[in-house]
Amino acid sequence: MSDPETRKEAGPPPLLAVAGLDKSYPNGAERLTILREATFAVGTSESLAVVGPSGSGKSTLLNLLGLLDVPDRGSIRVEGREITLLSGDAAAAYRRDKTGFVFQDHHLLPQCTALENVLLPLLSDRSKTTAQDRDRARGLLDRVGIPEKENSFPDRLSGGERQRVAIARALIRDPLLLLCDEPTGNLDQTAGRRVVDLFLELVRERRMALVMVTHNLELAALLDRSLGLDDGRLRPVQTGGATTE
Repeated sequence: MSDPETRKEAGPPPLLAVAGLDKSYPNGAERLTILREATFAVGTSESLAVVGPSGSGKSTLLNLLGLLDVPDRGSIRVEGREITLLSGDAAAAYRRDKTGFVFQDHHLLPQCTALENVLLPLLSDRSKTTAQDRDRARGLLDRVGIPEKENSFPDRLSGGERQRVAIARALIRDPLLLLCDEPTGNLDQTAGRRVVDLFLELVRERRMALVMVTHNLELAALLDRSLGLDDGRLRPVQTGGATTE
C-alpha cells in the first residue's frame, strides 16, 4: 500500500513562482551581480513587499517579472507557465495582457485627461476605444475614488490623484500581476497609506498577485509578506515588529 503522503493531490500552482533567478550586468572587465538565486512565490489575492535601499536591485527584479529584461538563469512561472522562454510578440502580449505596472512617477501624458490616460493601454493593439471601453475606464476611476476627475488634466490633479489614475490605467486590461515600483515614493505618508490600502483592496477583489518594491518598512508591513533584497539575495525582514517570510 502506498504512503498516504504520496497520494496527496498537488494543489494549483501559485499565481507567480520564481526559482533560482540570477541577473548580472557587465561592469568593465567583470560582471556586477544584481540578483542571486532569487526564489519566492505569490498566490492569488496575495501581496508581497520587496524592501531594500536604492540600487539594491529591486527595480531589476520587477523588470524581470514584467519581461522588460531577461534573467541569466532561473525560472519565472505565471499560472504554471514558464514566461522566461517568451520573446518577441509573445513577450509583448504577456506584458500587455498579464501585467500592470505602477511607478513612482505616474508617467501620465500631460495632454490627455484622466479618462484618456486610463484608456491608453487599450490602444496598444487597436486603433480606437469603444463606448464600452470608456464605461469600463470610468468604472475604474470610480473604484479608485476619483470619478469626478475624468476630464481633468494631470496638472490639475494632486499627487495622490495622479497616482490613482495610474493605478486605474494599470488595471484596464485586467492583469494577473500588479507590479509596483516605489509607487508611494512621491507621496506623503498619509497619501501613501491610502494608495497601499487601495492596492490591497483591489488585489483581493480582482484576484491578482501584487509585488511592490519600496524602501518604506511601515508601508511594507501592510502587505501579506515582506522580503529584503541585500547583496543580491532575498531574505526575510522585520516589518512592523514581525519577521515575515
